[in-house]
Amino acid sequence: MQFKKEFDIDREFFTEKPKVHLKRKLALKVFLFVLFITFALLCYFAFSYSFNPGFKSADVNGETVSLKDAQSFFFDAVRYYDDGNYEKALEYFNKQIEIVDDPDAYSYIAKIYLEENNTALAIEYFKKALQFKPDMFDANYELGKIYYSLNDFKNASKYLTLASSERIDNVEVLSLTAESYRQSGRADDAVKLFEKILEIEPTSAFANIKTGEIYFQRLQYKKASRYFEDALFVSYNEEA
Repeated sequence: MQFKKEFDIDREFFTEKPKVHLKRKLALKVFLFVLFITFALLCYFAFSYSFNPGFKSADVNGETVSLKDAQSFFFDAVRYYDDGNYEKALEYFNKQIEIVDDPDAYSYIAKIYLEENNTALAIEYFKKALQFKPDMFDANYELGKIYYSLNDFKNASKYLTLASSERIDNVEVLSLTAESYRQSGRADDAVKLFEKILEIEPTSAFANIKTGEIYFQRLQYKKASRYFEDALFVSYNEEA
């Protein structure tokens, strides 16, 4: 009986007991809490950046003004701009940017200076606009055109590339971008863009001629002649 007692199976030892994973549950709760706090902070910073860039209160003519005042200044400035009263438009845009750094205001100021043939200040203010909104089409396109007119094709290509990425189906924008590539020695990029233009507008004599010129300069006369023939065909039909 003693032998049997010593070797009896301990049923309690082999009985599966319910396990409470306290540590795992605690870790999950902590993780969810941290995740929620992180998400809330990201939402807060995203909201602050998008809707209140560079906001500050300001003292204008002895009065403290707010974002609402800046909005009013902006609308007044745009009205003066549309009326051609650039002096008053500048006055009100400058009042606005004393309160908030607004890329649209900077872009308008740049356009005014461009109208007044002050290229240096136009460049300065378009670049200020891009500091706050790097993908702004107007600022990138206008800067690209300015640098192109100055024969600075490297900088023209830089800004026109950004502009064309925002207007992927705009033949006028793509044409100037492609030509800036060609002028800056980026022939392969130019050909790709000219061919993209021809996909959008197969009758583009400009794209056909410029592509033909690139292949002609590379002594690829067979390819060049095809594009020249297409350009001639388009021109002939337009005249007819």
